[in-house]
Amino acid sequence: MTGLLISKTFWLLATNVLLGLAVVACCVTIIWYLMRDMKRHRKEKKEESLVPPDYLNGLEDLGVTMPDGGEKIDEMKDD
Repeated sequence: MTGLLISKTFWLLATNVLLGLAVVACCVTIIWYLMRDMKRHRKEKKEESLVPPDYLNGLEDLGVTMPDGGEKIDEMKDD
């Protein structure tokens, strides 16, 4: 047993196993955080896309250029 603990091959193998476990743990952590962030981003986008029912009341006749004070495009007058 003492010959195995002193062996350089054993310590090299043990170090490689521990480093491999550390790399796997880091990769799993990064993937988990990325998935969580993408899920949160999709949820926020979905919530932003929802429009309340009364949001568009009174805006049916609003033309494309009306928000900046212009005239409606389809009713422009020729001079």
